[in-house]
Amino acid sequence: MPPAYTTTARVQVKAHDAGGNSATAASAADFAITDGTPPTVAVLTPTAAEVVQAGTLYHVTFTSSDDVGVTGHDLEYSADDGANWTPVATGVPASPMRGPCPWPRRRRAACA
Repeated sequence: MPPAYTTTARVQVKAHDAGGNSATAASAADFAITDGTPPTVAVLTPTAAEVVQAGTLYHVTFTSSDDVGVTGHDLEYSADDGANWTPVATGVPASPMRGPCPWPRRRRAACA
């Protein structure tokens, strides 16, 4: 299928014979053509060796890509080794690939 994502796709088939006759049939209902490949994303900073001061503004940097394009990013914060995540910033644009975040003073995130 062509890379035209839609929920109203249909197909049509034409058959031809040696006598020059033809017949056509089309699908009776709509079907969807979707993107089945998830984006890839990697966090560049902070690194494991970094120490971030509580209450400071820190720019998380990352890379991401997708076969049809990344439309945005959501940043989350965990203070318990990834068991729970708190939203920090939503809808961060695909470019530049960094999100400003005031590092929380306590075990909660509060990015503006």
